[in-house]
Amino acid sequence: MTLRVEPEALASAAADLLDGSLQIKKARQYLDDNTKIGGFNAVGPIIAHHERAIESLRGWLSHLNDVVFWSSIGIEDTSKMYQRTDAASAANFDALLPAAARTDPFEVDGRPSGSGDGWTPGGSRYGER
Repeated sequence: MTLRVEPEALASAAADLLDGSLQIKKARQYLDDNTKIGGFNAVGPIIAHHERAIESLRGWLSHLNDVVFWSSIGIEDTSKMYQRTDAASAANFDALLPAAARTDPFEVDGRPSGSGDGWTPGGSRYGER
């Protein structure tokens, strides 16, 4: 099995996440600008519920933005690391790892592995009982 990383795809995903972070900030700004209701007459209890719901949504958007923004930073850093890693360095590192004893991870001694329970490789879900 070979692991192949495409730094450009990672960079694109990071950019998409960063754009998502900006959209979340716009949604938060919209809430701040357009959800204030004045007056506490007969609809006072409704307004109080509305304000609690908006505050809860603000908190959720802030948390979502933190996750999306910092994920974009981490993925971008990973992309840059892969862009800096040249093929020769990667090959030298791979040479330090032990060679795989088999090419098919679901095969042991030429036979499919698994317990035959239907859920593991070699089981009935994989065409064998």
